Amino acid sequence: MEKHTSYVFFLSFLVIAIQNFGNPYFIFCLLATLILLIYYWFKFKLSELLPGTVIALFVFVLFKFFSPLDDLQKVVWVTEQWDDAKIAILLNRSRIPVESDVKIGDVVDESGRIIKKGNPFLYLFPNLRLRIYRELEESISYPVSSVAGGVTLGIRKEIPDAVKSYFLLSGLYPFLAISGLHVGIVIGVIAFMFKLLSFKKPLTKASLVVLPLMPLTGLPHSAVRAYLFTLFVSLGVESFRKISPFYLLGVVFFITAVTGNISIGAVLSFLAVGGILVVIDSVRSKALKILLFPIATSLFTVPVVLSGFGTFNLMSVVNSQIAGFVFVPFLIVTFLAEVTFFKVDFLNRMVEVLGSIFIQLSQEFFFFTKNFIFYSKVPTWISGTVLIVMLLILLSRKKLLSFLPPAFLLIYAFLFPVTVTNKTFTVDGSKLNSFWFISTEGQSYRNCLIYSSYVFPYTKKCLYGNRLVDKRVIIAPNSKEVRK
Repeated sequence: MEKHTSYVFFLSFLVIAIQNFGNPYFIFCLLATLILLIYYWFKFKLSELLPGTVIALFVFVLFKFFSPLDDLQKVVWVTEQWDDAKIAILLNRSRIPVESDVKIGDVVDESGRIIKKGNPFLYLFPNLRLRIYRELEESISYPVSSVAGGVTLGIRKEIPDAVKSYFLLSGLYPFLAISGLHVGIVIGVIAFMFKLLSFKKPLTKASLVVLPLMPLTGLPHSAVRAYLFTLFVSLGVESFRKISPFYLLGVVFFITAVTGNISIGAVLSFLAVGGILVVIDSVRSKALKILLFPIATSLFTVPVVLSGFGTFNLMSVVNSQIAGFVFVPFLIVTFLAEVTFFKVDFLNRMVEVLGSIFIQLSQEFFFFTKNFIFYSKVPTWISGTVLIVMLLILLSRKKLLSFLPPAFLLIYAFLFPVTVTNKTFTVDGSKLNSFWFISTEGQSYRNCLIYSSYVFPYTKKCLYGNRLVDKRVIIAPNSKEVRK
């Protein structure tokens, strides 16, 4: 690993280790920091790390000091019901009915009454995103509108659990949130058009064209992070060819760390991009690179996916490749519909057609590949150890070997899944039909008899290997049967 690359990753892990003190992953963040410190010590001058460390810690403390304390009763999103009633989603994840004039950033009490108005400048872009989504809802049919909002605005709160369940179980869930893939596709299409017009530095120019449109996304952390990396790569490729993409990834990683925006979604994004960069750096054939990209992203994210969620579809790589032929035009058309403020009816209809196909594909992929889905909740110490081994390999000259540890972990998880069979029990309807239960713990049950207060049709399909009994319609020979 180059000098400046190891430098910026050391600073990033140092900040993350401090942030995660007391958390399960703290010991692994600390270990990664020490490994990078020792690596830099042997390769370069250890004293060179001191200025950067002081500056990084100062910036980190500065962000911590000036970051406002979040109130758990703060509104982070507002949904509208069919009867025009508004439900606010709070920072503590609770949902309560609210007044019609409530906005993102407001603080409300338990009854939904506003007790403190949010700063209109601080929450300008989140409220702009909410406004754009409302326009999207009025112009595009549901549930396509919710998926379109997810891929362009980063809003997954409005996507129904049924749709999210099919996407996750089929391995297409990463498509539903803004990432480097989404921003890269939009910039790539614009750059391709510029190249046809013989523009110099088309990638850089395309990145700058997209910049004034970024506020339309509401500037969620995922969109900003993805845009920064894409912009840095564009500049690096066309203006500063000697700059390593790993270094650019490290710079965005550092910015994300010091601003305190490291989430599990951010970790998965950085790991996925890291896997792609390893392929780019190690493989010469362009055709082979394209073939390995989805495999690389899948393998590099395996430790976190199995530790955080537990559910994995072995055919997700194939499903993603095929779905990409529908997703790319769907994303581009949705983007065009948004920048034209949904005034072009042809674009709106294309969004609905492609979105419907995209949603149907997730269901078909689930039904065709459901036998390749398994649940294996990997302990934190195992996933953390695998990530540390991957880091050690990446510091060597054999970067391609970094795919072996997660590959072995995936094989282990597939051979020794968590399975509960031939049991009879009761699960509350709100839990049984939830996206989280269906896509995680629910995949561990096989040949079980599950009673619930209510059962949705999609729940029966997703938990296909079990018998689900809706107590509302059960006809039992005696009262004891119902009380089970």
